[in-house]
Amino acid sequence: MSASQFLYSIAILLSTPLQLFPAVRIMENGLFAPQKSGKKSVKVKWEKNSFRTLAVVGCSILAWAGAKDLDKFVSLIGSVAWYVLFSTSSASTSSADRACA
Repeated sequence: MSASQFLYSIAILLSTPLQLFPAVRIMENGLFAPQKSGKKSVKVKWEKNSFRTLAVVGCSILAWAGAKDLDKFVSLIGSVAWYVLFSTSSASTSSADRACA
């Protein structure tokens, strides 16, 4: 392995929390009440930090476990994303259709 490949892999590894930030932020909005802020409460701050840490560690474990059969892992993630994408878009379309009717 060359030095550039090694540095590239380290950069990807260290950028994982940044890549997960939008998804974790959406999940936080669903789990924590909007009025709860880490600025006002140390307990809420540590709950959110713990949740973020668990999300990163969970995704890392999932990726490590799926590395042996990467094609099956990618297929599984794609099928879940496909279902979520089209089940939420059809639900929003049907509610929009009902609102217009």
